[in-house]
Amino acid sequence: PSWVHERGSPIRCVSLDSFLRELLEREPDNPYVAVFAPLIIDSDAELTQRAPEFWQIIQHAPLDAWTLDELIGHYVNYRKLRLNPEGERHRQDAFGLYAVATRCPSGLVRKHPLTPTAWDGVYDLPWGGHQVRLIVLNAIAKH
Repeated sequence: PSWVHERGSPIRCVSLDSFLRELLEREPDNPYVAVFAPLIIDSDAELTQRAPEFWQIIQHAPLDAWTLDELIGHYVNYRKLRLNPEGERHRQDAFGLYAVATRCPSGLVRKHPLTPTAWDGVYDLPWGGHQVRLIVLNAIAKH
């Protein structure tokens, strides 16, 4: 939403301007923090200078058990924070959990087998009571 970027918005005040800024300083190689860099860094010049660094960090982040745990954590937080017009949580089936990997995450697959779907390069992966749809980019059908 556009209001997220506005100075003084609740998300910037509570999370971005304090917690994430400090986390970026402490963990500059953390891909989970690097994705928020455009929201954390106010200076266009600094962001432009550091963009290639952040892209490398994000691009080389592994899809592993921790990443999937993070995905579930974000899903749970989102369901807690975003309420429907009646002030209630959205139904669980109103959400889809998706992970995208450039190549097959072989380390993850050794311990957690993937279930193929009807589409090449698209798999289902049960994770913590949820179903994650995994899209492996170098395995999807060429159109």
